[in-house]
Order: sequence, then structure tokens, then C-alpha cells
Amino acid sequence: MPIKMIASAPSRVTALGQPEYVVDPADNAAAMRQLGFERILSRAAEFYDLSKNINDYFLTGVPIIWSDLPNRNGIAMSLEDLTAWNKKKGCLAYEGWKGQAVRVEHDWNGPAIGLIPDVALKQLRGFGMSHLWKVITLLAVDRTKDTERAKKIESNELNSWSMGCLVGRFSCSICGSEEKECDHLPEGVNFRDHKGKIAFRNAHEIDAEEVSSVGDPAYGVAIADKIITY
Repeated sequence: MPIKMIASAPSRVTALGQPEYVVDPADNAAAMRQLGFERILSRAAEFYDLSKNINDYFLTGVPIIWSDLPNRNGIAMSLEDLTAWNKKKGCLAYEGWKGQAVRVEHDWNGPAIGLIPDVALKQLRGFGMSHLWKVITLLAVDRTKDTERAKKIESNELNSWSMGCLVGRFSCSICGSEEKECDHLPEGVNFRDHKGKIAFRNAHEIDAEEVSSVGDPAYGVAIADKIITY
């Protein structure tokens, strides 16, 4: 059962100069229908206290995680763990972000400012021997909630984001031992050079929870550079 909360704030990235997860505005209505956002919006908006009017939303695509690379907090998620089965949600671990809330600064008890209509896992080709993958979320932000922040997001003045999730356990990247069971990473240390290898913590049993608008991200990969109006 997940027992620890991870908040890993990313920042802006357009890998190798290629556009990220974008939808042409001319195709936006069709894309939203295909995603089924209109079908779920009423109930989801009621649950999260958001607008039920789809015209109150704009979309932005945000890469939130790169597989197998630790963030500034010294925590990484492997491709194996991102694609592990989450029994509670009935999907692959990374797919668990679909349908979750968009929040502010990881305040899980505070108001939501949007929803996550879709999520994708894409291979990062031409970098890291093509062994790295990234999780990209499509966020629908409600203009009627936290209106000042929404304006800054829509104008791209504020474009840094961070994923939040629960994890069941951590293990050492060097020896695979559970947290606090080895000497490679003393408590309170995020990274450590061990004989030419970087020690960090791998997170397991990932339970996706939200994506937040933040001021100071922990990953360098989650800033949105494309805003789409429905």
C-alpha cells in the first residue's frame, strides 16, 4: 500500500527541437471529443468543484517525468515501474494520471484548477541511446478557478509544473537495497558519488495522484510551451 508522497516538479522541455504533445487549434474540438473529455467533464467537474462548461478550459501539454533519470530530489522512476500494473486504478502506473486533478503547489487538500484528460508515454529518440522514455500529460485548466494563476498559465508567464504521486517503497540505485538498508545513500542525502557511479533512490509501486502548477520545479522537463483554447 503506498505510504510516501512524491512531489517532483519538472520544467520546460522540447526535446531535440521537436514539438511536444500538441494539438492544432483547428483540430482541438475533434481531439477533445475523441478523448471523451466532454463525456466525463460533468461528473469530474462536480467531484472537483470545477466548471462544467468545456469552453472555460484551455489545454497545455506537459512532460512530467523522464524514466530512469533522478530529479533534483534524487528520486527516479524506471520504465519498468512506470509501466507496472496498478491494481487499484486498473491501468499501467503512468496511465494513472489520466482523470486526476490539476492542483497548485501540491496542495492535495486545496481546490483543483483543472483536470488531466490524457497521458502518453513516448520514447526519447536520439538521446541516451534511446533508452529513456517520458510521461507527457495533457492538462485542461479551468479559467474560472484561481483566475490570476490561470491567466499567467494561459499567457505562458507561468509554465512550470510538477507531478505528485504516492509510492510504496524506495530502493538504492547502486545495490537495490531498500531505503536505509545500505550505506550508499545516508538519510538526508539525495545524491552520492560511489566509485564513479551516482547513487540515488528508485521509487516503486507508483500511484499517480495529480499534476501541480508550481514556481520551483524539481525536474528540468515540465514546462508547457503550447496553449490551446477549446
